[in-house]
Amino acid sequence: MQTERVVFPGAEGRSLAGRLDAPDTPPLAYALFARCFTCGKDILAASRIAAGLALRGIATMRFDFTGLGSSDGDFSNTDFSSNLADLLAAVAHLRSRGRAPALLTWVGRILPATPAVDAAEPPGTVVVEETRHGRLQESVRSGKHRLLADEPVEGGGNDTGPGPYDLLLAALGTCTAMTSRLHAERKDWPMGPVRVTLRHRKIHAEDCAECETRQGLLDEITREIALPGPLDAGQRAKLMEIADKCPVHRTLHSQIVIRTCEVGR
Repeated sequence: MQTERVVFPGAEGRSLAGRLDAPDTPPLAYALFARCFTCGKDILAASRIAAGLALRGIATMRFDFTGLGSSDGDFSNTDFSSNLADLLAAVAHLRSRGRAPALLTWVGRILPATPAVDAAEPPGTVVVEETRHGRLQESVRSGKHRLLADEPVEGGGNDTGPGPYDLLLAALGTCTAMTSRLHAERKDWPMGPVRVTLRHRKIHAEDCAECETRQGLLDEITREIALPGPLDAGQRAKLMEIADKCPVHRTLHSQIVIRTCEVGR
């Protein structure tokens, strides 16, 4: 389980102290745990519940209401309405970071069905956000899909997920395998499960006979494709040719324009 300290403005603008307990894998959902209104976030029962939810893949935030624990303010000036307002402020904080709390599946037995609200980004959008669990861990979101990215320990990370170049290789590898599968299906060829093995390294330009660049370092990706099944020589040759035509391969070989801009916080 991973823990993140959280500070956010409450309903009256005072700083409220919270804690986010998350599983070691990308969370299935985020929950906001509201204990009794006079208890602190660090009571034993709350800690055990948060740990139990983390084991089941759910990240849980708990916080001290105004005037309690590590939060600012005077508890004697609070009431039930102000506590509810603090809860809504906690929800807003989670939502602003792409972690909006969701009802757990078991509540469906007692609540009427409501239309699902699709708050996902447009198709083709990937959102990367620092988790602050370790120095370099990142949360990667693509629609409903979640994964973690990190660097190995020797690179300053905690090795909790693939690194940036690993993800690049994964994009090329998956595209290669999918393109090969689609072509084999169209041709009704007896191809077994494809396996693509990729490696990345830096090489000296002078060591690359077919490269135009002659100075400095170049990126080299090696790709090994295993095509099991009773394929004949012609079919295998065609599939290897098709591999170089997968969309990601073509993107990496074409001119790429990356436009970067700062957006509001």
